Amino acid sequence: MKNYNDLFCFVARQLEECPCDHTLKNAKRFAEQNDLFFGELTEILEGFNGFCDCEVLLNVTGVIDGAELIGQNEIETPGRYAARNGLFCHCLVDGVPTPFVELEAARCEGKSVRFHVPCKREDSYACPDLNAAMESLCRKMQR
Repeated sequence: MKNYNDLFCFVARQLEECPCDHTLKNAKRFAEQNDLFFGELTEILEGFNGFCDCEVLLNVTGVIDGAELIGQNEIETPGRYAARNGLFCHCLVDGVPTPFVELEAARCEGKSVRFHVPCKREDSYACPDLNAAMESLCRKMQR
């Protein structure tokens, strides 16, 4: 089995030869060469803001233990942690829950826009509060 250090080193070597094309091309190649399920790996990498190969090295290497075997244990991403711990938020326009995609237009119209307002899972347009989850996960890692 391969661990995350193997992945990180592979991606780093590939990026030394050819700059990042802002995809997970090298991470995908690593998964394919090692018979790993890329869908699950992608979910984990993106869960820690690794949306392309260079972001994997910048954002993921500091939060996932490199010795962790890929695919052996479930890694708790901020999204999973938020959902499991009831950490949800939504955005408000003039005090009303509003889909995120409508916020920029509302702000341009001069409406009052508030981001990341804590709420309950069942509230309108609730989504996992990734900021609160990351803060909590970072505090746990520092202990």
